[in-house]
Amino acid sequence: AAFYTCFIVLGLGAFDFIDRQIMAAVLPYIKAEWALTDTQLGMLISIVNIMLAVLVIPSAYFIDRWSRKKIIAIMGGVWSLATGACALAGGYGHMLLARLFIGAGEAGYNPAAQALLTAQFPKKYQGTAIAITQIGMTLGIPLGLVIGAFIAQHWGWRHAFGVVAVPGMILAVLALFIRDYHSSPAQPSGGQSGSKESYLTTMLHLLRTPSLICAFIGAPLMMMYNGAVMNWLPSY
Repeated sequence: AAFYTCFIVLGLGAFDFIDRQIMAAVLPYIKAEWALTDTQLGMLISIVNIMLAVLVIPSAYFIDRWSRKKIIAIMGGVWSLATGACALAGGYGHMLLARLFIGAGEAGYNPAAQALLTAQFPKKYQGTAIAITQIGMTLGIPLGLVIGAFIAQHWGWRHAFGVVAVPGMILAVLALFIRDYHSSPAQPSGGQSGSKESYLTTMLHLLRTPSLICAFIGAPLMMMYNGAVMNWLPSY
């Protein structure tokens, strides 16, 4: 069951980043067809990360209180359908809305996946299991660029979105067969039973941790740099 979870998470992680990066491969085609500015093209990419930033913590909060495998299945289905919708976009507004749902769908995937992996693998293998699943995300970046560019060049940019959406939907269905664990109500730090730790209390605890503050500052700066390089370099 643990290896099955690892396989599904690995596959979804790969298509997560394929669906993200395929946009970078087709930017010149979309720009030419719809006469868009670079600012508009940049927003098609940035809206995904904006939605991730807005929804990842609320998603993780509900993941802890519901079902991790169902969240993964729903999220994978949402971002795959949204990727397919990009192929049918009639204009910039439609495309931006579809990309918004790609970011919304990806927000809860990683927290749910890591919770399942750490629950199913023995402690000494947890780091290895998570590292293996990260390979999928890392491979998804160049694969998205290569696959998107190849399909766009031979059959048009719309087909690129349609082709990569299908495997994600299949993996989303397979995620429903992951073995999950029962969600227990979170207890307050004082140990009193019968009440849940509040969302605000949890956030304040995180914000009092200096190492996390450094991570919160460093991660966006890294994302800004990597995002600019990965998404604009293919066009140049």
